[in-house]
Amino acid sequence: AGLAIVTGNTGPAGVELDIDRMEETFKKLNFVVIKNPNPSTNFLVALLHVAAKYQYPEGFFRFIALYCAGHGGSIDGHAFIYPTDNDRSSRLYVEEGILREFYPENSPSLGSRTRLFFFDSCLKDDAVKGPSEDSAQFEDTGDAMLPARGNILVAYATSLTFGSRGNKREGGYWTRHLRRNLVDLDLSLSTILDITWEETVIETAKRNQGDLQKTQGPHYISCQGLVYLKRKNSLHGIHISAIFVAV
Repeated sequence: AGLAIVTGNTGPAGVELDIDRMEETFKKLNFVVIKNPNPSTNFLVALLHVAAKYQYPEGFFRFIALYCAGHGGSIDGHAFIYPTDNDRSSRLYVEEGILREFYPENSPSLGSRTRLFFFDSCLKDDAVKGPSEDSAQFEDTGDAMLPARGNILVAYATSLTFGSRGNKREGGYWTRHLRRNLVDLDLSLSTILDITWEETVIETAKRNQGDLQKTQGPHYISCQGLVYLKRKNSLHGIHISAIFVAV
């Protein structure tokens, strides 16, 4: 089905478990998996460059996927990750350092293959955990901070106003729901993400007695440029069908 790169820094509790289980999940979905926890920033950039530029044989792989978990944050609405917990000074910006490599104009060898990106990390402003300021971008439909481009889908475990949560025994809450739904549900990806969003909001709200600052609200940006995101003040009691095209 595709090629999946599974990575992340194993500093936060549960990330090592998430990486191992997402490797299993992608293999069940017939992906070839490259697992590399705690890579240096330079190594991860080089690996992504090869994945984006490689001349794949015709009909070989329908999807190119990246799953990344661990510490992260945002500065002025620009998301970043820390590829390794031992190299916290080397931020890798999601758009500039990851997504841009896979834009159609930068990865012509990928052709019409769909690029999937799954991030389970916090998005606090210039830090690792906690709330941040909303971005005005896409304000009619949400506070997403990543641009949408052709054949790209970005799935983030949280939004700019939330942390990403989990624990050592269970891993990340969003990742747990995501991987189970990817394997168990014979549905379109848009429906799977819709179900995963609802399950994540309900679980994190219950675990934190309805505290919205600790309730995790994922967001998704489709290859068609439509943003699917619930704002902090409308997390409870509202269910919106997925509005982007299934890949």
